[in-house]
Amino acid sequence: MAPPTDLIQQKKALRQALRLARKNLSPEARRAAEAAVRRQLLPLLKKGRRIGVYLAVGSELNLSQLIDTAQARGCPLYAPYIDPKSRRLWFTPLRAQASAERRAPFGIPQYEGKKVRISALDVVLLPLVGIDAHGYRLGQGGGFYDTSLAACATTKRPKLIGVGFDVQRCEQVPIEPWDQPLDAYVSESGWLHF
Repeated sequence: MAPPTDLIQQKKALRQALRLARKNLSPEARRAAEAAVRRQLLPLLKKGRRIGVYLAVGSELNLSQLIDTAQARGCPLYAPYIDPKSRRLWFTPLRAQASAERRAPFGIPQYEGKKVRISALDVVLLPLVGIDAHGYRLGQGGGFYDTSLAACATTKRPKLIGVGFDVQRCEQVPIEPWDQPLDAYVSESGWLHF
């Protein structure tokens, strides 16, 4: 069942406003926020803990320094892999110094390798456009994470942590019945746990 037109319009308007706020951050503010988020996420980086990361596209908060640190510590990282035949995400190992082999929808870099489902990971760091006080995430609009998380209902669900800037927080994200809240959100100001 498709969402009502007014819900689609609400999401579109909110995405537009939040993307603009994120895009308007100064380079200095971005660097400071990325460094603060990296410091706050460092305790998650433990050898053997399987972490799903995203590779920043556009004005998303860049995790490249965190990724470098994790790889230096021997923490296995996995990047999203979009199967063009389905709406569910796979995750493939992210290897140091590897370059993306192709681009998926939304310009997401993808790597080849043994694919695992989101349920095989311990923690997933999710990109987002917005997040509300209840942990509901507004994504890019493709539904890939939502579809993948819905499939976890009968399997082990990893800890879900949204990552972004303070300007991405909003009062309320328009939600649909299948939307699932995140466990936490981290920005330059610190952690929000839901």
